[in-house]
Amino acid sequence: MGDTLEVGLMITPETPGRPRVLNPFESPSDYHSLHESIVASPSVFKSSRTSSATPGKFKWSIDQIASLNPVDIDPEDIHQQSLYMSQVRTDTEIEDRRQKAIEEV
Repeated sequence: MGDTLEVGLMITPETPGRPRVLNPFESPSDYHSLHESIVASPSVFKSSRTSSATPGKFKWSIDQIASLNPVDIDPEDIHQQSLYMSQVRTDTEIEDRRQKAIEEV
């Protein structure tokens, strides 16, 4: 009865039935190409000014600018501007030109 059966199980990467552990940041071809010199194409560093993939001119909206760079406005300034605007007659054509100039900036 003193007989004990010792079963030793050695698990190694080559053990059948166990999935192989791979580094997700390496590929098998990485090891084979390490001895090769890497020569980049000269056109990689060439800047292309006329690229059709370049999007048009980027423009922030007034709401985005206000949230990125808020400005404190004094209530007294608002009151003074209100008084001034109530006394001055604005021409719609002049106002349209002003609005267009604001939008172009």
